[in-house]
Amino acid sequence: MSKKVNSVKENNETGQPASDGQTGRSLWLRFAVWNAALAGGLALFLLLPVMIPALRMPCPFHDLLKLYCPFCGGTRAVRAVLKGQIVEGIVMYPPLVWLLGLFTAFEITAVRACLRKSAPLVQIRSWVTWATAAVFILFTIIRNILLIAYGIDPIGDLIEFWPHQAG
Repeated sequence: MSKKVNSVKENNETGQPASDGQTGRSLWLRFAVWNAALAGGLALFLLLPVMIPALRMPCPFHDLLKLYCPFCGGTRAVRAVLKGQIVEGIVMYPPLVWLLGLFTAFEITAVRACLRKSAPLVQIRSWVTWATAAVFILFTIIRNILLIAYGIDPIGDLIEFWPHQAG
């Protein structure tokens, strides 16, 4: 006996058509869930240490070496930007411009993928990863040189440990 082959694949359990790719609705759902999780994580990251000071994570780089790590000031900069103090946030943590640019590019790419009903929503190319690492490394080196050699400390946490000698 030969079975008749349908032109539409069916799910064996439900009899509903099965899709080989993502549907538009499931892509938008993934996009919404990702952004909700990101917003929730950001809110917890920014609010919990303020509400419960014991949750503030110490930075061994900052505390032991009296130098800034690649992430020192990032939380304060994001808080400043969320309060509308964009220039202050960028002065405090310039890589924020790079990160906001990446976030915007990823969001635009994800929306385009949802509109086209194509997955994956975002693919991160290796050059983006390397460029991001370079931004953080260069920023850390430049910021600590400015602190030690010239007494420039936009955050103001470590200037007392590195008094600048004029002259």
